[in-house]
Amino acid sequence: MSRHKKKEKRYFNKKNIVGLFIAFIMVSSLLAMWEGGVVEKYNGFKIKTDGISLQTKINGEWVDFGYSPSNLDDMDVSSEAMLTLENSNMVYFTFDPEDKLLSDIELTRMILGESLEKNFNIYAPSGVTEQIEPYAALPLIDCSNATSTIPVVYFKYLNETKISIENNCIYVYAQSGYDFEALTERIKYGLYGVIE
Repeated sequence: MSRHKKKEKRYFNKKNIVGLFIAFIMVSSLLAMWEGGVVEKYNGFKIKTDGISLQTKINGEWVDFGYSPSNLDDMDVSSEAMLTLENSNMVYFTFDPEDKLLSDIELTRMILGESLEKNFNIYAPSGVTEQIEPYAALPLIDCSNATSTIPVVYFKYLNETKISIENNCIYVYAQSGYDFEALTERIKYGLYGVIE
């Protein structure tokens, strides 16, 4: 009988318990990596990474992002501008074809326009503030065309990065292409309700 008790002690000694604990941690870590690894929780949303992009679970589906919401939530973004976008079925995009950041604006309006239509059912045709080549075929759109039902989103270089609104015209100001990219992500997070 004393031999049996000694065998039980061998299975549950400190060395085995520590070994099992370490094995548990390693398996848990591998499962977390296999799942994509949770980076953070933000405003009730689970954020994970696949090593290339960040993904946020929204309405049961994983949506790709390039920025963490916690890196964008302190941007100067008008809540009224976000509410105006959220309540719109259509917006006009516009820009100055001689803007300093023209190529970045082109990319921004393409990416944001596609996302608005695909994910939020907001149609976003483009116009220009001045009809010069190669943009002469686009309609002439500026903030005077903005209405409460069809606001105008005006992309423009400025020495600060922010989104503001005046008379149904939403100004998306950026200092660089990276800032336009970050503002695009911020708009998407806002429309999904991740950032309030």
